Amino acid sequence: MAGAGGKHADEARQIADMEIPKVLNDIDARNRRDQQEKLWSQLVGEYKTVLEANNRTAMQSVKDRLSPFQNGPHAPEAQQYVKRLEELMKAEPPQPRPPAKVDPNPPTQPPADSSGASDEANIRQLFDSLSKVFDSRSASDLQNLWPQVDKSTLEAYRKSFQDKGLKSVARKYAVSSVSVTGDSAKATGVWTGVHFSNGRLLMNDQVKWSANLRKMGGRWVITKLE
Repeated sequence: MAGAGGKHADEARQIADMEIPKVLNDIDARNRRDQQEKLWSQLVGEYKTVLEANNRTAMQSVKDRLSPFQNGPHAPEAQQYVKRLEELMKAEPPQPRPPAKVDPNPPTQPPADSSGASDEANIRQLFDSLSKVFDSRSASDLQNLWPQVDKSTLEAYRKSFQDKGLKSVARKYAVSSVSVTGDSAKATGVWTGVHFSNGRLLMNDQVKWSANLRKMGGRWVITKLE
């Protein structure tokens, strides 16, 4: 339109020569401002980080990049940040702490007494073995774990173990608590018993039990079970 002549030719040339470059310059200036604002926000974040880290090399780098902002819309903040960084870099660096003195003869700690824990573990193992006695149906194994079992009780167990009508005899001893005092101990829990005969369930009991135990010859045995 500007080169073709006509009624609006002068107006078109004015737009082409003046208005369009002005618009392009405005867009370019706006892009530069946006980039500067983005860089400023990034530098503020780095400034806070180097203050916490107290790293002199990083402080110098941030100070150099903050300096151009001392003339501009962020001049007051930039001048304050640069001044603070200069003060920190001029200050004496923190002295390293002297190494801690090492005692050549440190006090020795007595070994932890693990006998209580091992005693409890052995007692719990004893009742696992007692549960297996009912699976194997062995009166002699029962007496080995419970040497002081009275004759009538032992005989009653022997007869139930030998009863061929009972196809399965099971009694699982679960231990709830163990209390050890020297070579004596007490334990409590619940046993679950299941008996099968000719394919039928005869009994499915859950019974609380308590036991007294004693350490004899280095091993725990039952002295009383009820």
